[in-house]
Formats: sequence, C-alpha cells, structure tokens
Amino acid sequence: MSSFFGTPSSPPPPPPSRDPDAVKKISAAILHQNAIAKSQTFLNIAGDKCFLKCVTKPGRALTSAEETCLARCGQRYMEAFDMVSRTVTTRARQEVNNSNMD
Repeated sequence: MSSFFGTPSSPPPPPPSRDPDAVKKISAAILHQNAIAKSQTFLNIAGDKCFLKCVTKPGRALTSAEETCLARCGQRYMEAFDMVSRTVTTRARQEVNNSNMD
C-alpha cells in the first residue's frame, strides 16, 4: 500500500479491542480524569473569586480578616459544589430509572 505521497506505508493498525472489561476500565478512567479536571476548574474559579472578594489590598501577607474571609468563602463554594453535585447525580439516576421503565 502507498501513502498519499506515493511512498510505502505501514498497514493500518488492528481495530480496538471490544473486551467488555477493557471498555469498562477505559470508561472509568475517562470519568475519573473528567472529574479531576472539573474539580481543578472549580478550585481555580473559587480561588479567583474568593481572592478578588477577600483580598482588597494585596500585600506581603494576608491579614487575619482576609484569611478568615478566604476560609469562609472557600467553604461556601465547597458546600455549593457538593449540593449541585448531589442534585445532578440524583437527577441523572432518576432519568436512568425512568428510561429503564419505558
């Protein structure tokens, strides 16, 4: 077989494995990486927003008021993230259950 430029090329790779266990492992790994990426994005956004809200005059060190504000702000973001995650998970399960009943 020749490539677009007329030089010999290697044969195409074999088709991917259809092993159910391999598919499950790959799916789980993708879901895990996606969860990590979402968590990192969340932490970056929360950190930026809390910093802008709490640190009005950046200096060499944080004041105790700024530290308290950052801790509380971060805690609120974590609570909101947890609530949203639980709600999304519950709704997804309900949709799966409803679609299985049809």
